[in-house]
Amino acid sequence: MFDYLRSRGKYAFASMPPGPIDSLIFSMLVHCPLERLPAASLPAPLGWLTAQIYPGPMPPEGDMARQRWRLWQAAASALRFSQVELRYFESRFDAAYERQFAGAIFQLNPVTAVVAFRGTDSTVVGWKEDFNMAFESPVPAQTDALAFLIRACYMYPHLYVCGHSKGGNLAVYSAAHIPADLRPRIRQVYSFDGPGVDDDTFASPEYAAISDRIRSYVPEASVVGMLLNYHEDYTVIDSDGISISQHNPFLWHIEDGQFITKEKLSAAGLFADQTFHDFLAGCSKEERRIVVDTLFDIIEATKARTLKEIAVGALMHFPAVLSAIKRVPEKNRAIMLKVAKTLITAGGNNLNLLFSADNTYTSGPDSNLPV
Repeated sequence: MFDYLRSRGKYAFASMPPGPIDSLIFSMLVHCPLERLPAASLPAPLGWLTAQIYPGPMPPEGDMARQRWRLWQAAASALRFSQVELRYFESRFDAAYERQFAGAIFQLNPVTAVVAFRGTDSTVVGWKEDFNMAFESPVPAQTDALAFLIRACYMYPHLYVCGHSKGGNLAVYSAAHIPADLRPRIRQVYSFDGPGVDDDTFASPEYAAISDRIRSYVPEASVVGMLLNYHEDYTVIDSDGISISQHNPFLWHIEDGQFITKEKLSAAGLFADQTFHDFLAGCSKEERRIVVDTLFDIIEATKARTLKEIAVGALMHFPAVLSAIKRVPEKNRAIMLKVAKTLITAGGNNLNLLFSADNTYTSGPDSNLPV
């Protein structure tokens, strides 16, 4: 992304329309701490907002946060993005309703904007909502995303919708549920390694009506992007990451303004894809709900607010964690054991994919999509 900004950042959107890498950049910018912006400061060009979003030095809390800081600095100083207006930002977090949502409207010109949805943050609540997608639809963030996109549609006749991880799911879900009279306003929908949608959405005529505008990108060993009913016409991106770290878009390969692609998923990606689909097919939605709720009830006993706090919280509150485990009803224990066996069996049945998959690929720029 940084090389893209160096080579393409001198071209305004008026001279070079937005493409997939631009949408990936917007999908990352919405992860920046936009909550720090006073409501009165919007709308404003990105180049004017840097000091408010990042009033201090580079954030110390993690590599991803530092990479987003670098990306904001690079984008805000590039001609292509500096005059883009952050028109509107909304963030909703509610532990009681298991909701974690954020979305932004980036105005390219008076009639065209990009709607970017934030993916999962590091909170336990955010991850619980993600797991809820395995048995519930819509989850609160999906409802929020649809309302957000409808609002944007009334503001702009031309929209690009995008997101990374859960943000990609929100982009596809909201576009598939938009009222029919607003659907023509959506130009493209970009999902970057985002989970798929639920069965009903995937089979709906509304999804079919928008499917030719969905562009799905996944790394070669994708796990997240292969969950649920993913968009079947996806593009595989070359990545420097190993295993789940390939989910990190800062490790994806870009050259000459385009993604470097591969012919298909790696052996590990094919294994994860088939294993998780076999696993979900072998468990009812009610069984998935019981497992997810039970696991997060135990996590709640750790008093952890973020994933990083779980291990320390389990040690500090060990009696409470042990008590939560003991309170799990016998029926639920049996279901959890059955679900675990289903996952192990699915993995065992697909081990051949790890060893027999063709690992030779054809790499090259993604030339099938507009830039």
